[in-house]
Amino acid sequence: MMAERPDEREALVSGAATGRGYLSGLPSISRLTNGAALKGFVSVADQGVASATSFFLNVYLARKLPVNDYGLFVVAYTVLYLAASLQDAVFGYPLLVIGSKEKGQGLKCYASGIFIFQAALSIAVAGLMILGLLAAEAFGWAGQARALAVFVLFGLFYLGNQFLRRLLYLCGKEWMVLIVDAVLGIALFAALFIYSRSSPPGLAVSNAALAVSAALSFITAVFFLRGVFTIKGLGLLRAVRENLKFGKWLVAQNVCTWCTGQIYYLVSAAVLGMQAPAALKVCANLLAPLQVLFQGIDSVMTLAISRRLDSGRARPFIIKAGAALVGFSALYCVVLPLFSDEIIRLFYGPAYAGSGLIVWIFAVAFFFRSVAVVPNLVLISMRATRDTFFIHLTTFFIGLAAMYPLLRWGQVAGAAVGTVLLPYFFWAVFMLWRVSKVFPRYETLSGHGG
Repeated sequence: MMAERPDEREALVSGAATGRGYLSGLPSISRLTNGAALKGFVSVADQGVASATSFFLNVYLARKLPVNDYGLFVVAYTVLYLAASLQDAVFGYPLLVIGSKEKGQGLKCYASGIFIFQAALSIAVAGLMILGLLAAEAFGWAGQARALAVFVLFGLFYLGNQFLRRLLYLCGKEWMVLIVDAVLGIALFAALFIYSRSSPPGLAVSNAALAVSAALSFITAVFFLRGVFTIKGLGLLRAVRENLKFGKWLVAQNVCTWCTGQIYYLVSAAVLGMQAPAALKVCANLLAPLQVLFQGIDSVMTLAISRRLDSGRARPFIIKAGAALVGFSALYCVVLPLFSDEIIRLFYGPAYAGSGLIVWIFAVAFFFRSVAVVPNLVLISMRATRDTFFIHLTTFFIGLAAMYPLLRWGQVAGAAVGTVLLPYFFWAVFMLWRVSKVFPRYETLSGHGG
């Protein structure tokens, strides 16, 4: 654990989550050099590293692999993303909300117990993936199964990394999160470069590079957290009961979210052909920096809101943090489409040129997504996870009902509307409405009227 005082830790979370000191006006030298501002920059730098790694990995694979191999990778990663979403519901968010109340030895026991269960889940997911590959081989897809064999190892370490990053944030080790992500990115592209010199850059080689880099990143995170883990007084059953009680609605919510985001990819491929999901993936990758930012601030923002709810100082922070996130996202979503054709030609070649309309649809959608981020985290921090589940379930049914007309008359543009614009718009509307109803009542019942 870092030796920071509680007031310094609180300033760090505020600075990291709102960007205070460098997003509002020109900061003074003293504000730039104090601990909160510098650590806020570290959080932003970490998201830059993660975003760049994701972006260039997809560019590399799309350019180097045959279309079918790249599609196979996307499908495999989609399944892994579902597992990561379920893990976040059972372990990730509960760790930040419940763990923020724990101190000292209690925090060590709780974190260690949850890590044991997370490792068990990762092994179970890896086992299911192996069974899936064996089934694929039995049905005559031996080549695809062999190409994805090493992906199972990557998935095992990927899930572990996702959990350990949350734990590093909880323990105030933001600098170390940056180092862990840097190790992943540097090791990944170094391995891709080395492997491509000795053999063709096929899917199996790319998966091997992913597995090696994820393993190195996992080892680095465990090293940084070596003082946090303990085997004394774990209280495994108590920890898992608390997490399951908190996360049961989040599990259902994340399944709905996954279905909402992925069903149009699958159906559009069947109805419109493989060019539809390919175009959607390329355009979505241009918005990857915002996606990574939204995922990255989950940790610091959930932790910050949870602590402020207990002290009655949540409302001003929520408003400022939400305004900063929406303002930055609006700027990105306006500027990006203006140069989208040039960016697509530069990174993906002329095959995907002319996707400007799809980029605009994604840009508008991600603006609405930015509006929904903070209200969603407020509801989670208040443990109103049943509310967030029903919001996502309602959005899923709206997207399902609109699927036929969107694909029938909108083609690829309609698929883009159904994939992101429709769900993100309704998420924003429903999240804002629900927070406006629940949050004032929460303050009143908790005696935090300010």
